[in-house]
Amino acid sequence: MITVRDIEEIRKALKEEFPDAVRGSVCKSRWGKGRKTLHLSYFIGSDTVGGHMIQAKGNLLYFIEWDTNNGHEYKFAESEIKDMVCRVRKMFYGKLCKIQRIVGE
Repeated sequence: MITVRDIEEIRKALKEEFPDAVRGSVCKSRWGKGRKTLHLSYFIGSDTVGGHMIQAKGNLLYFIEWDTNNGHEYKFAESEIKDMVCRVRKMFYGKLCKIQRIVGE
């Protein structure tokens, strides 16, 4: 089972490409059957909001592209943290992906 600590390890490993990455956890029940999610980047368009995230479900890590118009699109899954980190780094090599904010800091 992938833990919150594992998600935090991925966040640290991808800090160069995704400096604003933030971990979120949504609990669906009082028994703790929630989902562990790492929000990598957000974009804000004129009629949509979207981004990239990694979500842990059971023993797999899923890379997801999402937006408010099309929903979630599961691109691939990996069972090992190092494999997920390597694959995401290859996809975003040389790019800096941030979480856009609507309100200035």
